[in-house]
Amino acid sequence: MRGSVKAGELWTHEVASSFNPEAEAVIAHGDCLEILRALPDSFAKLIITSPPYNVGKVYEKATKLTQYLASINPVVDELVRVISPEGSLCWQVGNYVENGEVF
Repeated sequence: MRGSVKAGELWTHEVASSFNPEAEAVIAHGDCLEILRALPDSFAKLIITSPPYNVGKVYEKATKLTQYLASINPVVDELVRVISPEGSLCWQVGNYVENGEVF
C-alpha cells in the first residue's frame, strides 16, 4: 500500500489516520517543516530528501552559506526528532562553492 498526503490534510486528520503504519511508503507533498512538525518522535525508519541545493540555479536564488544553513537547520532538527534510532536518512544535495572553497 502506498499513501500520499498533502500538508493541508494533516491539519484535518490526526497523523495516525493520515499515515498508515503498515504502508510500504508515504509520499508527503507540501511544506516539509509543517509536515515534519505534525509527525510523532521516532516515526520514520527511512527519510529521503533533496532540499534546495543553494547553487543559484534558474529556479532558486543562491544565498550565503550561513543564511542557507540557518534556513535549513529547523528542518534538520525535525528530521533528527522524527527519524527512529535505527532509521536512515538519505540527504541529496550538490556541492556548494563559496570563495573557492567546496562544502
